[in-house]
Amino acid sequence: LEPRAKGEVWSALPALRDLARWASDRGEAARGLALLRQAGTPPTHWLVRLLSQHADRAGRAPLADRAAWLYSKARAFVLDRERVDLLVLLRTRAHLGVDENRRRAKIEPQFADLALFEGGELSLFRERRGHLLPDDERELLSDWLDRPH
Repeated sequence: LEPRAKGEVWSALPALRDLARWASDRGEAARGLALLRQAGTPPTHWLVRLLSQHADRAGRAPLADRAAWLYSKARAFVLDRERVDLLVLLRTRAHLGVDENRRRAKIEPQFADLALFEGGELSLFRERRGHLLPDDERELLSDWLDRPH
């Protein structure tokens, strides 16, 4: 990416981050990490940390080693801005306002887990992003969906 003007860099950042997410979903950790670095994403960003755990492996790691990564991909899908409203609904408390529910829903992992398995988000993840996953991860995802909860 060689922008002609500073504004072009900033307009490209969301696209680079989306491409990094797609690379992550495809199991291409090193590629996703390179895209995030190109976008100037800080090393403390959750996706940089996640991809850093997998980028050093030559070739594809065994599925058992990638299962947690697959789960992180599904969880990230739930935590996207467009999906957070479901988390807020799952996490209602009478004494907390909507903004506080929104903040806590994003940082308390059990609400993402609830949304995935009880809220149907895991099925929606497979529907919307499953085609990006490596075949064996897509099969594992289907196994998770077929198991009774």
